[in-house]
Amino acid sequence: MTMKYSNLLSLFLLIAFSANVAFAQSGFEGVITYKTTNAAVKESSSVTWYRKGDKNLMEFNSKGGDYHLQYSMLMGVNDETVYMTSDKGSQEVSGIKGEEIFTAANFVRKATTTESGYNCEMLMFKSNGNDLTYWVTSDIGIGYADLPRLFRNNMPSFSGVASGFPIKMELRDSNGNLLRSQEVVSVEQKKIDESKFRKN
Repeated sequence: MTMKYSNLLSLFLLIAFSANVAFAQSGFEGVITYKTTNAAVKESSSVTWYRKGDKNLMEFNSKGGDYHLQYSMLMGVNDETVYMTSDKGSQEVSGIKGEEIFTAANFVRKATTTESGYNCEMLMFKSNGNDLTYWVTSDIGIGYADLPRLFRNNMPSFSGVASGFPIKMELRDSNGNLLRSQEVVSVEQKKIDESKFRKN
């Protein structure tokens, strides 16, 4: 996997989280879109997530500096390996790790708030002097068990803290400067054709 793909994937890992509790899997079927930013590489991305049962297809469209990348990731909820496709071909990828700044984050506190029209719990973490904040909601009908295992295994633990779905994330340095962000743009519940999840 190239460095650019690795960086893009690390950015998307921010939306997921790890917990040591079990939840009944949601019946949510539809499309969720995100926007992400990464100030360090002047990158912005859009992510479209198609979900049906335990199947997940994520399509990435990222721009930063002098490059523009488009690729997709196909995986089941409990898969350790993802199937990646781009204009450069397709490959199976496994063993992807999240960045230490996120995996080593320590929970600080939570507060109740509203974000993007959803009732949320705002969860605050500290990591290497940075502030990491998630806005988590139960309003969408998606929870921990609905996130692909690859992402659940590589993010701060929400165990005993919250069980909802993160609709927004911000990573800021000690001066309050925004380093990275991710935010849900839209959630559309609808039927997804099985053909969407076929490997090319």
